[in-house]
Amino acid sequence: MKGAKDMLLVADEPTAADLVERSEAETFTHFVDPHDALEAMRQHPWPVVLLSAETSDFAGLCLATRRLQPDSRILGLCRPGDEPATRQLLGEALDDYLIAPPTRRELAELHRLAATVGLISPSEGGLWTLTTQEITRLVEATASRKDVETCAASILSRRLGVDLAWVDYGQQPAGATILAKLNHDAPRALVSLGPIKLDVAGKALVADVATILPSLVAAGKRTESLHHLAITDHLTGAYNRRYFYHATDRILQEAAEKNFRATLLLYDIDDFKSYNDQFGHAVGDEILRETAGLMKRITRAHDIVARIGGDEFAVLFWDKDRPRAPGSRPPESAQALARRFLSAVSAYHFPSLGPQAAGKLTISGGLASFPTDGVSCRELLRRADMALKTVKLSGKGAIRIVGAD
Repeated sequence: MKGAKDMLLVADEPTAADLVERSEAETFTHFVDPHDALEAMRQHPWPVVLLSAETSDFAGLCLATRRLQPDSRILGLCRPGDEPATRQLLGEALDDYLIAPPTRRELAELHRLAATVGLISPSEGGLWTLTTQEITRLVEATASRKDVETCAASILSRRLGVDLAWVDYGQQPAGATILAKLNHDAPRALVSLGPIKLDVAGKALVADVATILPSLVAAGKRTESLHHLAITDHLTGAYNRRYFYHATDRILQEAAEKNFRATLLLYDIDDFKSYNDQFGHAVGDEILRETAGLMKRITRAHDIVARIGGDEFAVLFWDKDRPRAPGSRPPESAQALARRFLSAVSAYHFPSLGPQAAGKLTISGGLASFPTDGVSCRELLRRADMALKTVKLSGKGAIRIVGAD
């Protein structure tokens, strides 16, 4: 009966249908009659049980569910007017509650919680070692692998009373005790940095965390991968236009608060259309990839390189570590990097253009600085574009600073 479904729902038909529609996945085992639901609970455990407050004798149903499903996460579903009464059941009968109708996001989080809790079995002796709050924290940390590692180390450090850290497996300090190991990609180990002696409860806690970590880390890696796809230009590997606008405005706001440098370079490849016409679009794509790769190798790790359309690229240079000193000249470091890129492109041998192609490709660009030339990404791009057009009119193959002669 339970099958692949991870939640038990006790509610009337319209409520159940609404939840299924909102969650976009039929992952509920549904009962209308509370007695049928309780009979099912005597035979099967569910990671999450969701009980509608509109069910007859709701408080009694919650208490009976707690007795039959002591290891489950039991949640109520109530209308706003029933919230005070539902809140009174927290702790003894309910772990939490949702206000009906729940949002799609709340249901998605509930499904993620159910899927994760379902991976955990009671430790030896029938004890659940992780609290609902700790499970929720771990699920919410699946934005990245690093977040999962940090959250797991934090929970265990607090519960065990020792300092823990993740290290590359095989690189742990002398005398460190390995508590858990992750084998995804480069193996990682969670180690105690000081002496540690685990009792039965401590060993059970570590074992439960180690059991669920691989699945959580895999979820974190999937989220990271999707995020990377969303912000990256598929052809060149540089950031895309949307991300560049968002990240630049965020950094400029920080620059205004902390008074550090930021300069935007807008550049394109001179006569790029002629390369497409002469060598074909496949070669043109390769030129774009090589050019973006050159810029990423020349810039610093924190600078932002993006393709914003066609053969046009933008770079935000910013000094994240030190504030701008009085009398300093913000464009200087960015101009030096831009000139290095200009020289590198003109000297680079592009394999797709053949053995005699070195020096045949040039770029033109314009530099605009924050806050002198603008205080937003769009303003800086507009001013940099004006400088770029001036270069094009004057012969190409150069970088121009806004306002320079």
